[in-house]
Amino acid sequence: MLPKLGLIAGGGLLPVEIIKSCLSNGRPVFVIALKGLTDPDLGLNLSKDNIATVRLGAAGTSVALLHQAGVDELVMAGSVNRPSLLQLLPDLWTAKFLFKSAALSFGDDGLLRRLITTLEKDEGFRVVGADSLLQHLLVAEGGLTDTPYPDNFEKDLKVGIKEALALGQQDIGQAVVVQEGKVIAKEGPEGTDGLLEQVASLKQRSDGGLLVKMMKPVQERRVDLPAFGPHTLDGIKRARLSGIAIDAGNAFILDKDKVIEIATRDNLIVHGISTLQVASADD
Repeated sequence: MLPKLGLIAGGGLLPVEIIKSCLSNGRPVFVIALKGLTDPDLGLNLSKDNIATVRLGAAGTSVALLHQAGVDELVMAGSVNRPSLLQLLPDLWTAKFLFKSAALSFGDDGLLRRLITTLEKDEGFRVVGADSLLQHLLVAEGGLTDTPYPDNFEKDLKVGIKEALALGQQDIGQAVVVQEGKVIAKEGPEGTDGLLEQVASLKQRSDGGLLVKMMKPVQERRVDLPAFGPHTLDGIKRARLSGIAIDAGNAFILDKDKVIEIATRDNLIVHGISTLQVASADD
């Protein structure tokens, strides 16, 4: 029998997919739903004994509940906007972790690396990546639809890969928007949704452009891999972009059938970036 999985669930569809996978495979799972972040319908197919709602700053409560549930392996999945220390209201466990690791002085990936180390070394959990559970949801190389690519696609893609990787190397964000070979916006703490809102609000800009999203070169692969789904395509449409190019094999596509339906209907590009395209961006 597979070891009991603990899921710390943020927002979005990724935690839902992990629960579906566990239930279909008969794997026991215990879920920590982060208050105000997790989909309210997340635990509809779980018994009340297998899910608990905990606020983000109460990590000590989450750790205690995971131990009580007999969790061996732990996965963190879903979107979490980084709060300020005042918003976090850390409990004793969280405060000790932040003080000991100086995690707040690092970017998201640096903070998550230190959290994983603490959960494994001090608490005895084995942290696994969502990709080890959901390999079938990783983006494949190439186009997902028959939407024709614009003439400047390759140029925008090359610039976008290079700039997204540079942004990720600084542990700032994963995505940029490129139009006519120039970066017009970069992802920050507000995430991809905020990036697309920023682009949508830009005035005196023609239609077109590409959202390019890459795994950070410094990425701790077990957490925060890039992901997109129907909601992202809605943002791309509002921003009047041509589509999205995303790191194949290193990113999740959520609700794939719906993504293809929307992209086909709205003539949006959905492209999985190949390793060769990544390599050529350095030329």
